[in-house]
Amino acid sequence: MLKRLFKFGFFASLLMCSVASFAQEELMKLESKPKKELGAFDLWSDWTVGLNGGLTLPIEKVENADNSASYGFNLYFSKQLNSLWSVVFQGSMHDVGNGVGKSLATTLGCSFSIMDAIQGAEREAKWNVLALATIGLGFDKSGTLVQSFGNVYEMLNVGLRGSWMVSEHWMATIDAALYAPFGIRGAETGFKAMYSNISVGAVYKF
Repeated sequence: MLKRLFKFGFFASLLMCSVASFAQEELMKLESKPKKELGAFDLWSDWTVGLNGGLTLPIEKVENADNSASYGFNLYFSKQLNSLWSVVFQGSMHDVGNGVGKSLATTLGCSFSIMDAIQGAEREAKWNVLALATIGLGFDKSGTLVQSFGNVYEMLNVGLRGSWMVSEHWMATIDAALYAPFGIRGAETGFKAMYSNISVGAVYKF
């Protein structure tokens, strides 16, 4: 009887060690899981929605432009096309004229994954750095953002976005961007001002 118990305990210990070793290996694989490879194009998958907010500062004092610091928010949607490129639609709102009015802009552009370009699809998916560029139209009710253009102006946004995946669907982000209002209508054309923006936020991936 004692011999049977000893054998049973021995084999049970081996089984428990095997299960524990297997579980540890699976956990390590999950923690270092590489970025998912995208398959055939699917319109309804690989979408993300994000919201961030931060401080906007003028890079230099510009005549006929709002040269005050302000706060801004960005709401954006992106659709991943492949491991490197995504299409980005962004809506922005910024205080202008020392809080006199709001500047609203809607832009469309793309993002490029720098981490995937450097390390390839085998990299860990937790960290990522994106280069972004969007262009579109803005509206400033107060007319103080760039007075030469009136209330409506064109807007160019370029910058970098760093992200850290905190769960399967959620990411924390930090953005460093340049906002450049400009005009292509009438006699007053070209870039009249440029602003820097630092923002933090969150992204949900579907």
